[in-house]
Amino acid sequence: MYGLSVAIGARFLNRYGFKRALQTSVFLGAFFYVIFYFIDQDNWRYLIPFTIITIVLYRLSFWLPYHVDFAKFSDKKNRCRQVSIFEATRLGAGIFIPLISGYIITRFGFDVLFIISIFLYLISGIPYLSIPRTREKFSWSLKRTWQEYLSKKRRKMVLVYAARGAESVTGSVVWPIFIYQLLDGNYFQVGFISTFIIAITAVMQIVMGKYFDSGTSKEKVLKLFQLLL
Repeated sequence: MYGLSVAIGARFLNRYGFKRALQTSVFLGAFFYVIFYFIDQDNWRYLIPFTIITIVLYRLSFWLPYHVDFAKFSDKKNRCRQVSIFEATRLGAGIFIPLISGYIITRFGFDVLFIISIFLYLISGIPYLSIPRTREKFSWSLKRTWQEYLSKKRRKMVLVYAARGAESVTGSVVWPIFIYQLLDGNYFQVGFISTFIIAITAVMQIVMGKYFDSGTSKEKVLKLFQLLL
């Protein structure tokens, strides 16, 4: 749904505004967990569709303006390092989150975890109140967007990002289910393993970002990444 609607969403953001969209995404993210708070065995068939719609709207209102703002406000000469620091900070803040979440679920249950998630999402929206307003516009028509997407010129890049998306789905869906089954549903152990993986990833983010900004050909790195996938 997100893939099919992203071009329409981009056109809508031209009128709605990127800054306002980022601010709206905070409430959509919080509402996602509000729905989960009320889901139970009796109503999940009716509420799960609302979570799907909410997460699609969240992605449209967050990821599009996020990438525009990051491209506009980051330093081109040190962009890899900035990306690595940004990602390492995000991962660093979440190093102990899986461990803490596993403890909360084991000790208090999912409802308490959802309440905390709602609160954290709302708090995260405070910096959005002071970000600069951008004047960027999405200029392609819907027809032009799909023509570019399906064009031979962009076929390799589309395939690379399709593979990246498949890997992301595996990491966010298949991997947690596998670990959960392997550890017999022990949430605390699942959280411990996730914490260890995040910590290693955070260190590697900083090292690789500095390495790429030192003069390494980013095109060669992308080609190598394509071959690995």
